[in-house]
Amino acid sequence: GSLPSLLLSPSCSVQAAAFFTMSKIVPAVVRKADESLQSVRAEGCEGSLVTLPADLTMLIEDRCDELESWLSSQPEHSLGKQITIPRANVIYRTATGYLLAWQLVLLILNRAGPELRAQYASGLRDGAALSSLIKVLFLLMPKQPPQSMLRPALDVGQPSHNLPLPSVALGNTDHRAVLWWNIPEMACGVYLSALQQLPVLVRQCWNSVDKGFYQMVERFTTQHISPMILDREMKTLQSNVQPLENMEIRPRPSAREVLAVYTMEDIKVELSVELAQCHPLRPAKVECTKKVGVKPEEWRRWLLQLTTFLAQQNGSILDGLALWKKSLDRRFEGIEDCMICFSVIHGSNCSLPKLSCRTCRKKFHSACLYKWFNTSNVATCPLCRNLF
Repeated sequence: GSLPSLLLSPSCSVQAAAFFTMSKIVPAVVRKADESLQSVRAEGCEGSLVTLPADLTMLIEDRCDELESWLSSQPEHSLGKQITIPRANVIYRTATGYLLAWQLVLLILNRAGPELRAQYASGLRDGAALSSLIKVLFLLMPKQPPQSMLRPALDVGQPSHNLPLPSVALGNTDHRAVLWWNIPEMACGVYLSALQQLPVLVRQCWNSVDKGFYQMVERFTTQHISPMILDREMKTLQSNVQPLENMEIRPRPSAREVLAVYTMEDIKVELSVELAQCHPLRPAKVECTKKVGVKPEEWRRWLLQLTTFLAQQNGSILDGLALWKKSLDRRFEGIEDCMICFSVIHGSNCSLPKLSCRTCRKKFHSACLYKWFNTSNVATCPLCRNLF
């Protein structure tokens, strides 16, 4: 059968071999998908153009149903209360295969650039796979995971039954370590990786659950996961090997704050990005600390753009700041803002405004227009109100 099907093998070593074989070809998969995306973009196509590998997404959907059914049949079934799956039970390999498939998906997202990641995230947003994953994870993770699970690196030469985070999504281990893994550690690893690669989608899932589950997820994330992610965010900003032109970034880890200074000709803007204690479950807060050469109404628009980018793009704070800077750069190059979201680059799919009204000639992002037509129930221009 196909490699993804081997993730469900009853042999742990076969599962491991299949996983690491597929992880090795992830860069080629991402490169080919990016080339395909750029090709169709060059032809003027918009919308969802690239999807995650079908074999992986089908495995996730099929095995999720099987896993959820088994978990719900257990007497101790209750969100937040860990259910232990016996190694001898056939559902054990279903669970490990399911979690390894998610790790591969998250590895693909980790390798993808902002535009390609937005395409992949769009496909996940349209289904129920991620919301089902969050519920499954909170039935498999320990309520109080030991510190040994939460270390940021893994020494594969010293396998143990309490392996630390992160798991294989970030390429920190090899097949020998997988042989020693158990499901609670894998579940913690998937949750960490999901919050890193798909913060917006995880946040949306979190906001849609009932109050009790909502509070439990926030407590667990704040106590065990957010400190690791915040530490990595700050270290990434501090060690950024490719400084952004026209922008200086100064992280302040002790205050959970990032200071950014954007300069262009006679314009200088300083702002602060404050990260939540449960980051990234709650979006960052953006405030202006200083502005020179910018009109108040224009600055309010820029501030809204950055807030939107940080709230809507699935990536790091550095990704969000880079996307905002790129949007401002394009504006100074003469590209007009979309007249719906008031941004040059779309906050979630990174597209430019290309669709123009035949009457007023103003341009819009296709995603913004689609949302406008759906919510207004009319096919008219948002500005001049003539038929689009």
